[in-house]
Amino acid sequence: MHETTLFRHFRTRDQLLRETILSAAISPEELIGPPASWKNDLPGQLEQYVQKYYALLLKREALVRVLVGEGRILPPAVRRACLEKMAPMRATLVNRLRAARRAGWVRADVDLSCAVDMLRDALHTGMLRTTAYGTSGYSVDTYLKTVVAVFLEGLGTSKREPPE
Repeated sequence: MHETTLFRHFRTRDQLLRETILSAAISPEELIGPPASWKNDLPGQLEQYVQKYYALLLKREALVRVLVGEGRILPPAVRRACLEKMAPMRATLVNRLRAARRAGWVRADVDLSCAVDMLRDALHTGMLRTTAYGTSGYSVDTYLKTVVAVFLEGLGTSKREPPE
């Protein structure tokens, strides 16, 4: 497609970026899964989520790089579009962790919003580093399993079976 054709539909680069963000969304349920699973098997569900989310990041690497690299200088409309698309996913994941907490998987003193942000950031950082520089002698799978293990330990869950 020629650039002129593209900018007839999207008047500015920012409008194009905003529409790209809005169209690139995936439903929280598709990525995170049903609530009951998180209460019964937090480690397993977290591993599945991390694998799916990392794959999604790889698929949309160029967009992720733009948002990370230019996030602070993007126009307010583009930043709002990002937040609008990220908010439901984040809220759903926080709710799944709340359910896991009620089931005894997560310590009461853990700020779940902060924990979700830390998990997301670890996955973003891992994808950005790996695609730019490779790994430091370990596989992506090892990285993702380590992220899950460290995250679970921080939540207070070092067991592989449901709490009693």
